[in-house]
Amino acid sequence: MESEKRKRSRVGVMVPLVIVHNNLRLTSVTKDISLKGLLAVSRPELDVGAPCSLSLRLTSGININIDAIVAANNERGTAFDFVKMDESSFYHLHNIVRLHSDNPDKVDDELLNPAFDIEMLERFNEEKK
Repeated sequence: MESEKRKRSRVGVMVPLVIVHNNLRLTSVTKDISLKGLLAVSRPELDVGAPCSLSLRLTSGININIDAIVAANNERGTAFDFVKMDESSFYHLHNIVRLHSDNPDKVDDELLNPAFDIEMLERFNEEKK
C-alpha cells in the first residue's frame, strides 16, 4: 500500500553514504534510492526534520552530493527526502536509478513531473542558517 503513494521509482542498491548534520559526520549505507529520496541503514543520532548533507560514494570515485531532510528514523532505517542537488549529482543519481530499475522508461517518464517542494527548500535553507 505504501508504494502506491510513491511518485518516484525506488531501487534496491547499496552505496556507501556520508551524512553531515551540524558538526556531526556519520557513515551509513543505502538500502534503496529514488530520484527524490533514499533509505539508509538506521542512524538513531538524527532527528526527523533535521537538515543534512549527504554524499553517496560511488565505486567509480564519483560523489553524489545532496542536501536533504530526515523524513523518518526507525528500525527499518533512516529515510531522507532530497531538497536540492547540483546538475551533475542529479545526472549520476538518475543513471543509478535507471540502471537498477526494472523499468528504466518509467524512471525517465517521472522526470516530467516536478519532484521538489519549494516550501521544503525554503524551510531547509532557513534551518541551515
